[in-house]
Amino acid sequence: MSVNYREKIAQWAYKEFVDFDTIPPDSDVLAYTKALLICANGDGKLAPAEKNWGIGFTAAKGASDKII
Repeated sequence: MSVNYREKIAQWAYKEFVDFDTIPPDSDVLAYTKALLICANGDGKLAPAEKNWGIGFTAAKGASDKII
């Protein structure tokens, strides 16, 4: 039996941090990630550290390869 670790990570992260019982659809995760990076770019420059944090935060919540 194969275990989908990405899904397990996402289930845990969403429950732990925002008390969601289900994983949001990719469309919602993508919209949130875009909004996060837009906010990080509020000063007109998205620093590499800001971009890397946004990508890492999104990946840590089990986002799909397509989104990352």
